[in-house]
Order: sequence, then C-alpha cells, then structure tokens
Amino acid sequence: MIKNIHLYITVRIFIILILISSCVSVNQEIVRDETGNIILRCDLKNGVRDGKCYEYYPGGAVKVVSNWVAGFLEGERTYFFKTGNVESTGMFKAGERDGELVLYYETGGIKTKMFFINGRGKWLESFDEVGNLQEIQEYIYLTDEHQLNRKVVYDTDSASIHPSNVIFKESFWAQIEADRDTIDFGGFVEYEVQWISDKKGRAYSGDFDHKFNVIDSASLKDIDLDNKNKFYPAHLGTDTLRVIFEFLNYKDGNYCSIQSYLEKVFTVKEKNDNK
Repeated sequence: MIKNIHLYITVRIFIILILISSCVSVNQEIVRDETGNIILRCDLKNGVRDGKCYEYYPGGAVKVVSNWVAGFLEGERTYFFKTGNVESTGMFKAGERDGELVLYYETGGIKTKMFFINGRGKWLESFDEVGNLQEIQEYIYLTDEHQLNRKVVYDTDSASIHPSNVIFKESFWAQIEADRDTIDFGGFVEYEVQWISDKKGRAYSGDFDHKFNVIDSASLKDIDLDNKNKFYPAHLGTDTLRVIFEFLNYKDGNYCSIQSYLEKVFTVKEKNDNK
C-alpha cells in the first residue's frame, strides 16, 4: 500500500513537471530575410540577449556564434567562412574585447593575433599564409588614443624572431632591460635601453607623469645608449622608470622625430642592513 502511494505521488509529480515544461516557451530574437530564411537567432532573457546567438549566411550555413550575458557580449565570439572554416575567434568581457583575437586565412593558417585588455589593443602579430612572422606591433595608451610603442617588420623568409630578419626601413623598436626588478631604497639598479633601427636614436629619462608629460625639466637627462645607466628610486613601494626614445627620421628633406615611450616598474623595499 505504501509503495503504491509512493508510486502514485511520483507519477503525479512527473506528470506535473511534463505539463509545466510543455507550457514554457523559448524566448528568442529571430530575424528573417526577405525570403523567410532565418538569418539571426538569439536567446533572450527579460527582453535582452542572454545565452547563445547565431547568425546565418543566406544558404543556412552558420556565420557567427556568440555568447551574451544580460545584453552584453561575454566569452567567445566566432566567425566562420561560408566553407565552415573558422574566420576569427575573439574573447569579450562585459561587451568589450578582452583577451585574444585571432584571424585566420581561409586555408586554416593564422593570419593575425591581437590581444586586448578592457577593449584596448595591446599587441598585434601578423603572419603570411605559410606561418612566417611578418610584423609585430605593441601599443600603450597615454590618453584615450593608443600610441604605437613598437613596430618590427620581418622579411618573408623569417623562420624565427631575430634582429637579422628585421627590415629596418619600416621598423623601429626599443625596450628597457634591467638586471633585476627589486631595488633597496637608497640604492640603484643598472639598466640599458636596447633598440633596433637604421635611424639615429637618442633617449632621455626624467621626471614624467603617467602620460609622459615632463614634471620637472631640470630632471631630464640623456641616456648612454652604448653602456649601462643607473636608476635611483624616489620612494618605497613601487617606482617607475620612464624613458622617451626618439628616432630621427629623414623625410621630405627634413629630420623629424618618432618617439617611443618606454617604462619599467620596480619594487622598492627597505634596505636590510642585517644581511
């Protein structure tokens, strides 16, 4: 008798669940072309996109697959060629690009790699159809606009990243290299500016703000590009070495300056005299 009651209750619950499920309609955004074919289908929640979203070519092949949360792109978005091969994959966070974006040749090889943080591009690498690295670009942001910080163009036969592969005519590159990232307060760290260019270059350090505006013109000092230099931190915690590197480019009968903005953050700690 008890078993029959349990069975009866279980069957009733099962039937109720089926009825409830059959009454739930899928809330979707659907767009059709002039012939009635679906070209867009997106899951909705509370009237906004939330879940998977699909876009289609006129013939029905999938063109784009994306993921949405509360009306914003979130996670991976993938584009496809008409052949079905992946055209690009990119990551989003709260509607902005955040993470890697990869573009592909239709044959499947990687064409371009880019990396974004909070919607801002940080670096780019481009490749030819056989996979040789062609170009590297890096960007920094001094205002809302990006500033090209590094650009290196490689020849078509480059098998690896090496200065001998660089086509200097269209390339300039510079970076700060230091022997360590931690400094005792009151001490210093040795660093050098490494650079590649067929143009003349000069570099200077000084008291700059985060947008590389000069705070104290008396602090400006030329950097020795052939030897190591010394950086003395001004305060405990972290301190940033900022360097402006200028490439002198001959154009239209005149020399013009191309500036590259370099910075390196150091950890500054109290000196331990008990060592």
